[in-house]
Amino acid sequence: MSSLQKILYPLLGCFLLFTGSCGTQKIKWNTDDYKRKSAYTQKFVSGTEGGGTNEILTVNLEILNLEPKLMDSVEFRGSMHPLYDGVMGLAVNLAKGRPIDSGGDPTLTDLQAVIYYHKGEKAYKFLVDPVEVKETVYMP
Repeated sequence: MSSLQKILYPLLGCFLLFTGSCGTQKIKWNTDDYKRKSAYTQKFVSGTEGGGTNEILTVNLEILNLEPKLMDSVEFRGSMHPLYDGVMGLAVNLAKGRPIDSGGDPTLTDLQAVIYYHKGEKAYKFLVDPVEVKETVYMP
């Protein structure tokens, strides 16, 4: 065995041991941090030719404790939408999400959403159920 192999094999073994022990963190469901006040989607249709249509998901939450937390993203209808500010309410343009390769959580219906967030190093998710559908707004 060459001296390079004597060095390389133990390093490779340590690397494999390290990466194998650092498995993917399981995200836990949590209802202790937020309470759904309201959640709905609403379409807005432009009154100008070629103006297009936007659909917005709006979620208003009650914060149940003062522990610091940071919202990461929301999953809705098979798409993931990044969140940039951990506020009590959020509005997400559904046209700007990215489809989830695996199709997302197969247990979710089209009227449910999941908010992913962190408290320190731990990841959590909160079910928003139901998400109501409001009437379409036709803009002038």
